Amino acid sequence: GIVTAHSITLTGLSGDTKYYFEVQSADVCSNTTVDDNNGSYYTFTTPEADITPPAAPTGLTATAVSHSRIDLDWNNNTEEDLDHYNVYRSTTSGFNCDNNTFLDDTTASDYPDTSVDDNTTYYYKVTAVDTSSNESDPSNEANATTPEGPTGPTMHVYRIDMELLHQGQSYQGKAIVYIVDENDDPVPSATVYGHWEGISPSGTQDKDTDEDGKAPFWSGKERNPPSGSLFIFFVDNVTKDGWYYDPASNVETSDNIAVP
Repeated sequence: GIVTAHSITLTGLSGDTKYYFEVQSADVCSNTTVDDNNGSYYTFTTPEADITPPAAPTGLTATAVSHSRIDLDWNNNTEEDLDHYNVYRSTTSGFNCDNNTFLDDTTASDYPDTSVDDNTTYYYKVTAVDTSSNESDPSNEANATTPEGPTGPTMHVYRIDMELLHQGQSYQGKAIVYIVDENDDPVPSATVYGHWEGISPSGTQDKDTDEDGKAPFWSGKERNPPSGSLFIFFVDNVTKDGWYYDPASNVETSDNIAVP
């Protein structure tokens, strides 16, 4: 290679191989000088290539969250040279992990599969891949069956706006839940069920959405709460006759606000 510095990085070399090299220098007039170590050449030997794959991932589970989503989870591999995991999927049990069944890769030890059909059983396996592209044996096989899809329109949580109400020494959390349809249009007259956690836990509360798809919730009042304390609101369910609540499409399902 030609360089203008006194160092160079070589790539694409083979492992456990001895290489010979010489150094040639040239000036602006193309006068050259060669240093070949008095005819013996300079040498270096690359380390032996890594051909040891990671251990097979363990503890793979599959859970159908909705008609359009299956969540996968497995135990973390502990290899220091771990690079990523490959996720494989089939509709047939006992399948092989190959290009035909490859689904995706991920650096996390969980994966949300949102490319599934309703009323279908899917089978999954996961492999671990290290930085030398060595791939492990497959994990255990896990499966899940998606339920029937909705026959009517769907709705989900678009957002939750949090407010902190302060009067005297008392603080109170307020959550405004926005419910929309698959086109992100407001859904009125839907019943939202939720509860509070944090410094002001509550049982289940329910409110109906207005014409703008909004349902307001209030926590209990807390006197002199510590700074940094959280009012946390969770949406548990949403119902409306003839409608299907799709929690997998929620932009958020919980939110919080802190006491200053």
